[in-house]
Amino acid sequence: MAFEDTGKTKAEGLPFEKALKELGFAPSEVLMVGDWPERDIQGAKSLGMKTAFARYGAKKGGIDSGADYEIDDLGELMQIVKKENCL
Repeated sequence: MAFEDTGKTKAEGLPFEKALKELGFAPSEVLMVGDWPERDIQGAKSLGMKTAFARYGAKKGGIDSGADYEIDDLGELMQIVKKENCL
Protein backbone atom coordinates (compact mmCIF):
# COMPACT_ATOMS: atom_id res chain seq x y z
CA MET A 1 0.00 0.00 0.00
CA ALA A 2 1.16 3.49 -0.68
CA PHE A 3 0.00 7.10 -0.82
CA GLU A 4 -2.01 6.34 -3.97
CA ASP A 5 -4.07 3.79 -2.04
CA THR A 6 -4.81 5.84 1.07
CA GLY A 7 -4.01 9.50 0.47
CA LYS A 8 -1.54 9.28 3.39
CA THR A 9 2.20 8.67 3.49
CA LYS A 10 3.76 5.57 5.02
CA ALA A 11 5.18 7.74 7.80
CA GLU A 12 1.60 8.42 8.92
CA GLY A 13 0.93 4.67 9.22
CA LEU A 14 -2.35 4.41 7.29
CA PRO A 15 -0.88 2.53 4.30
CA PHE A 16 0.51 -0.08 6.72
CA GLU A 17 -2.81 -0.30 8.56
CA LYS A 18 -4.65 -0.91 5.29
CA ALA A 19 -2.17 -3.56 4.15
CA LEU A 20 -2.39 -5.37 7.49
CA LYS A 21 -6.18 -5.34 7.36
CA GLU A 22 -6.35 -6.60 3.78
CA LEU A 23 -3.82 -9.36 4.46
CA GLY A 24 -5.35 -10.31 7.80
CA PHE A 25 -2.20 -9.98 9.91
CA ALA A 26 -1.53 -8.33 13.23
CA PRO A 27 1.37 -5.85 13.34
CA SER A 28 3.35 -8.22 15.58
CA GLU A 29 3.24 -10.88 12.85
CA VAL A 30 4.91 -8.73 10.18
CA LEU A 31 8.45 -7.55 9.48
CA MET A 32 8.71 -4.32 7.50
CA VAL A 33 11.90 -3.98 5.48
CA GLY A 34 12.60 -0.47 4.28
CA ASP A 35 15.39 1.80 3.14
CA TRP A 36 14.04 5.14 4.36
CA PRO A 37 13.87 5.54 8.15
CA GLU A 38 11.57 8.55 8.24
CA ARG A 39 9.07 6.97 5.90
CA ASP A 40 9.32 3.19 6.14
CA ILE A 41 10.66 2.48 9.61
CA GLN A 42 8.82 5.12 11.66
CA GLY A 43 5.44 4.35 10.13
CA ALA A 44 5.73 0.61 10.68
CA LYS A 45 7.08 0.94 14.23
CA SER A 46 4.25 3.31 15.16
CA LEU A 47 1.86 0.39 14.62
CA GLY A 48 3.98 -2.17 16.48
CA MET A 49 5.52 -3.89 13.48
CA LYS A 50 9.08 -5.22 13.69
CA THR A 51 11.38 -3.35 11.33
CA ALA A 52 14.57 -3.94 9.39
CA PHE A 53 16.51 -1.11 7.79
CA ALA A 54 18.02 -2.01 4.42
CA ARG A 55 21.34 -0.16 4.55
CA TYR A 56 21.97 -1.03 0.91
CA GLY A 57 18.93 0.97 -0.24
CA ALA A 58 18.27 4.59 -1.04
CA LYS A 59 19.41 6.10 2.26
CA LYS A 60 22.92 4.68 2.67
CA GLY A 61 25.33 5.89 5.26
CA GLY A 62 25.86 6.07 8.98
CA ILE A 63 22.40 7.17 10.02
CA ASP A 64 20.39 6.09 13.04
CA SER A 65 17.50 4.24 11.45
CA GLY A 66 15.60 3.46 14.64
CA ALA A 67 14.86 -0.01 13.24
CA ASP A 68 14.87 -3.22 15.25
CA TYR A 69 17.41 -4.66 12.81
CA GLU A 70 19.76 -3.37 10.15
CA ILE A 71 20.77 -5.48 7.18
CA ASP A 72 23.38 -5.20 4.47
CA ASP A 73 21.77 -7.70 2.07
CA LEU A 74 18.56 -9.68 1.67
CA GLY A 75 20.30 -12.88 2.73
CA GLU A 76 20.15 -11.69 6.34
CA LEU A 77 16.36 -11.61 6.41
CA MET A 78 15.76 -15.33 6.90
CA GLN A 79 17.50 -15.30 10.29
CA ILE A 80 15.41 -12.35 11.42
CA VAL A 81 12.15 -13.90 10.22
CA LYS A 82 12.93 -17.15 12.03
CA LYS A 83 13.91 -15.31 15.22
CA GLU A 84 10.82 -13.09 15.23
CA ASN A 85 8.46 -15.74 13.85
CA CYS A 86 6.99 -13.19 11.46
CA LEU A 87 6.19 -12.77 7.78
